[in-house]
Amino acid sequence: MTKVKILVVEDEMIIADSICNTLEKYGYELLDPEISYSDAVKSIVKNQPDLVLIDIQLSGSKSGIDLAKHIQENEQIPFIFLTSFADNATIDEVKKVKPNAYLLKPFNKEELYVSIELAIYNQLEKVSKQKNDVLFVKHKLIFVKINMNDIRYFKSDHVYVEIHTNSERMVVRNSLHEYEHQLNNNFVRVHRSYIVNKTFITSFNTSILNLGDVEIPLSKNYKDLFIAEMQKYASI
Repeated sequence: MTKVKILVVEDEMIIADSICNTLEKYGYELLDPEISYSDAVKSIVKNQPDLVLIDIQLSGSKSGIDLAKHIQENEQIPFIFLTSFADNATIDEVKKVKPNAYLLKPFNKEELYVSIELAIYNQLEKVSKQKNDVLFVKHKLIFVKINMNDIRYFKSDHVYVEIHTNSERMVVRNSLHEYEHQLNNNFVRVHRSYIVNKTFITSFNTSILNLGDVEIPLSKNYKDLFIAEMQKYASI
């Protein structure tokens, strides 16, 4: 599990530091803020943030809108504009790059938090359709990022789901169904209460499968699907 990583691009460092301090208290990971288009591009390439907060007015000849265009064309990262500009000309330019949110200064920390969470949630929806190897999970107050390759299995317990990785157990309020459609092809449902990562299976029979020292039931309803998936997996 890793924290959601955020880059702030703001030419007023006092404001940038204030935003970073606020978001760190919520539990996000903040990269060093940048003040210009060129420095922001370098940071994005090097650090691969999960979200970028962009002031429209930046230091140098290129604006935050230029940076947004670059992100759209080269990255798959959500971004939010933080700005003092609300004139029609600016709004028309902003519409073209389709930001995840547009916050007018001065904004409060609650507005910023909600905008970030919605942007990450919308990104989660896009990522789940692409079936890649990252899962965003709402844990406590914020989204966190988990590499699917580290997940051993999911266990449902009423309205909660336990996510077991190589190093930790995370409990979230959700259903297995919500995660099932987001997972890549390494995962298979073996029971109404369990989804497992096939790469961690060490042995199995017609009623039980083992992930090292962990024993998981294999129900009759999912047995045929599981065996077919394992045969397919073994033949790769």
